[in-house]
Amino acid sequence: MFQIFDTDSDSAFGAISYFDAIKEQYDAVVPQAVYGSDTARIHISEKTIAIDFVQALHEPVTRYEFTLPHIHAFGNGKHPTTYMCLALLAETLHTRITKKPDEITMLDAGTGTGILAIAAAVMGVTHIDAFDASIQAYECARNNIGNKFPITVQCCDIQSFEPKRMYDCITANLMTTLIIASAPKFSSMLENQGYCIVSGIIDERQYEVIETFRKYNCILKDGQTSQGWFAGVFQKL
Repeated sequence: MFQIFDTDSDSAFGAISYFDAIKEQYDAVVPQAVYGSDTARIHISEKTIAIDFVQALHEPVTRYEFTLPHIHAFGNGKHPTTYMCLALLAETLHTRITKKPDEITMLDAGTGTGILAIAAAVMGVTHIDAFDASIQAYECARNNIGNKFPITVQCCDIQSFEPKRMYDCITANLMTTLIIASAPKFSSMLENQGYCIVSGIIDERQYEVIETFRKYNCILKDGQTSQGWFAGVFQKL
């Protein structure tokens, strides 16, 4: 994942990785094997992630499934910030974006294991960029992606990332401070009516994040909370 702001110095990014920075918080979280939202259900078993999506009552369930052979970076699916992102991503790709999946452009910022980018690819998205500031996460994502998925991965932070296109969907499972600082860049990379899915936000600061995105013409369309964490979907107007 991204490197985080160092609150004890004036530097833009500290030397602590996102994964290391929230390890203590991991230990306080009870892992879930199954998580459900209104239309998506996330199942985690060992290194296999399955996403069940149902458009409406009495309609058949669509299952997307993939494995993550390498998980030595953030994103094994069991942390609330990740499984909420997976659920919101499935709902966004299915019900919010009107384009066909193979026409959607997506960016996964702070990709970690690559779990969100890979999930989007399994759902049919074929234009996916991803990046992470951690070389460990970058290598982990590259190993998980291999030649199986249409995902381009870079090792860089958000300040140095140079998009070659605009995006219909951006996912960012990061720390609250970095999400707030990155809101203007995310907004600038989104297509009009595009969606930014953010997670990693502690519950107490969700309204600060909502207000920050509003300043950059991105309005909250959906939100979920779990175990003290908040994830939201913002649409650029």
